[in-house]
Amino acid sequence: MGISDQVNGPYEGPIRGTIVDVLDGEIDIADYICPEMAEPDFTNSPVFNQSRKSFIRSFCGARRPKKPTLPPKEDAIKSIETFTEYVLPYIPIVHGPTVLASVSG
Repeated sequence: MGISDQVNGPYEGPIRGTIVDVLDGEIDIADYICPEMAEPDFTNSPVFNQSRKSFIRSFCGARRPKKPTLPPKEDAIKSIETFTEYVLPYIPIVHGPTVLASVSG
């Protein structure tokens, strides 16, 4: 009947609020339980996840993450060579030889 249905009104798409129409069924994404978003018990261990409390504690400096370490020089050079070979031709955001020279030197 086209885009407009005389009984139900115009077609609004597959998403209605938190319900997504997928193939022959519907999924309510509000019912999805994501372990990364669960509020952890902060009394036992320093858990870093995507929960609101974890973000606020990290942002305010109450719980600082460990300082990251750099990989060994050989691994860094190999990663840069792989990046310049496969990614850089499509996304030219840096000058490959210059970056490689700065890490190698």
